Amino acid sequence: MANRLSESLDHIEKHTPAAVMSSNTNSKSNDAPIVSKNGEEIGEGDHVYTKIRGGRHEGDVEKIVMDREDADKEGVKNPPKVLFTDQRGKPVAHNPGTLDVTEKA
Repeated sequence: MANRLSESLDHIEKHTPAAVMSSNTNSKSNDAPIVSKNGEEIGEGDHVYTKIRGGRHEGDVEKIVMDREDADKEGVKNPPKVLFTDQRGKPVAHNPGTLDVTEKA
């Protein structure tokens, strides 16, 4: 059975365009825009917020971490992440899809 599965996978890979295969990888392109949960593009300096645990985090975007190397330097996991200091002065990192943009820089 394992042999049949291997042959099936080989057949699928041979007949799938390279663009489709590369878009299914876990790495994000550095050229791809980072967007909020409402589809707005997020950039450094934008004011963002998210509801969390009965409260909220909000602040101005300081940095957007796009790759594993930057994530390791910043001490965050699973990029992309949007880094900002919240209203209480605490540094936070959130997934872009959880944020709302309230003001563009």
